[in-house]
Amino acid sequence: MNSNNAHATNSFQPHTFPGVTPHYQMVESAGTSALLSGTGLIQVETRASKPVTDSSDTVISLPINSADDKKTSGDGITHIRIDIEGETLIGRMLSSYYECNFIHPIFGPFRTMEGLARYINCDDEGTKRTQDFRTVSGRGVKKISETMKKRFVSNFKEIIYDATYFRIINDKELCKLFTESTLPFDYYFYFGDYKILIRGKGAPWIIEMYENLRTMIKNGEKPTSPDFTKLIADLKLQ
Repeated sequence: MNSNNAHATNSFQPHTFPGVTPHYQMVESAGTSALLSGTGLIQVETRASKPVTDSSDTVISLPINSADDKKTSGDGITHIRIDIEGETLIGRMLSSYYECNFIHPIFGPFRTMEGLARYINCDDEGTKRTQDFRTVSGRGVKKISETMKKRFVSNFKEIIYDATYFRIINDKELCKLFTESTLPFDYYFYFGDYKILIRGKGAPWIIEMYENLRTMIKNGEKPTSPDFTKLIADLKLQ
């Protein structure tokens, strides 16, 4: 499959919940520094009539009536939530925080996919702190990265596509769950005491990535290999 098909844009429709009127807003912005992060750059307001957004992020929020409604969100029934606290094993395993302990063929070993993503797009300014991304937990990676400058990587998404594909096909349990799954993927988290459901700006492309990869792997295809040349040169300087 060529890269254009692999990255084709799918229409994105947020899930609805019984008895709840969804209210959401999308704000476009540049940058990829928080694409795999669950929280951090998002501001929300519980009044559905006026969601608060930060210009650096996209917010899609849906009020949940109570904590009990979280149990009826449909995770594992109508969709697969990609999150370390998801209801399904596959949803948890696909989370960037999941401790998968894999070895990338170019960049080496990492405890989590979050570690790989931050290793790629964080500039340690010669302090060697990016090496910690290999061994600490996903939340630990996020905490370290918050104090670091971000490196612009023009083909960041393509590199993550490729790494995610590599990780899935080299984990027999995950690959089996992934290719046998049929429910659509979703990517969101709950915020605060009122359990506000939020999708960050990276949600649409992360969902699209997993949907496309599932189709490709089922069909015996793989994404086009990205060009690592410039990134490798940048990393060697550190």
